[in-house]
Amino acid sequence: MRFVLATSLCAVLLAACASAAPPTPRDGDGEGKTGSPLASGSAAAPAPPPAPAPAYAPCDGKKAGDACTFCAPGDASCVETMELKACDASGACTSQSSPPAYDACAGKKTGDACTLCDPTDSACVETMVLKACDASGSCR
Repeated sequence: MRFVLATSLCAVLLAACASAAPPTPRDGDGEGKTGSPLASGSAAAPAPPPAPAPAYAPCDGKKAGDACTFCAPGDASCVETMELKACDASGACTSQSSPPAYDACAGKKTGDACTLCDPTDSACVETMVLKACDASGSCR
């Protein structure tokens, strides 16, 4: 009985193997069997890798003092810090840890009216005394 079962199993396996499709050749096999994509010569060359993206230059096209960011626009893998940054004279994007100090007489002549409080500082309270820039560039 065992002999009959073993013989039947072998017959089934041989029939299954005989009906299977022949293997197709791999690159370099060179056998050119029919049904192979390599045999027809239609195999396309692999596409070249994509060109790398140009490096991000945050101050390209900007002048000194213009705002900039360290992260390229649309770069989801970059996390931008909240500090203000601006392009410097050498074209680098640098952190502006503190704004430039307020100069009440910058760009003014002797005798021009001035204020001791920076106009952007809402916490500063200016006195009612009229002040003017003196010859040394101070607001008095």
